[in-house]
Amino acid sequence: MVKMIIFDLDDTLIDTGKYYHRQLDLFTSAVKEKFPEAGSKEDILEVYYGFDSNTIEEDGYDKAHFPGSMVATWKYYCSEYGYEIVEEELKQCAKIGWDVYSRIPEQLKDTVETLERLREDYELILYTMGDAEIQLEKIEHHNLERWFDQLHVVPLKERHYLEKISRPYPPESVMVVGDSLRGEIKPALELGMYAVHRESDFPWSFHEVSVPGEFPTINDLPELFELLS
Repeated sequence: MVKMIIFDLDDTLIDTGKYYHRQLDLFTSAVKEKFPEAGSKEDILEVYYGFDSNTIEEDGYDKAHFPGSMVATWKYYCSEYGYEIVEEELKQCAKIGWDVYSRIPEQLKDTVETLERLREDYELILYTMGDAEIQLEKIEHHNLERWFDQLHVVPLKERHYLEKISRPYPPESVMVVGDSLRGEIKPALELGMYAVHRESDFPWSFHEVSVPGEFPTINDLPELFELLS
């Protein structure tokens, strides 16, 4: 029987991914205009995501990471095709990235109603990866802390964090709900927990890994009640 439910934040409770994808669209358009040799949007994103993933795996996530990966990608194309590195262009790249933080994402549909109902019967934990300042601003803006017994913000989700957060409950009584196969689903299954994948309309390649084992996927939060019944 499930006693604790551990929720991710971005693209599980709030609608974050679309803003990052919007800025990436602006960035890839700028790259294609400056570097016609760079190929398609998908080709450019492959280069970008290479810097993106390496940075997070080495240093964890902070708010400078998103614009920094754009600047690194721009420099890569300058070097690859023999273009001069222009400081003003690097500033424009960075601005595209920093602008993702100019607004706080909205809650996803049914977030409050679902948490309010679940709070009556389960211990709820919020477990999110990201820059602490940015993540806490989102949480406070939506007053989400009122529904949770614990809040955890980490620079990179790793299995030992999840294991520590779930104590003292046995793994089979813990449900983990999130959009990241890497950060939530895979470690939850490895620990013997019940994992539920919330499918995102704007997936992030960093989250995509191979996961051994089966797990349910939901599109909307109220589907959890069917899984818990």
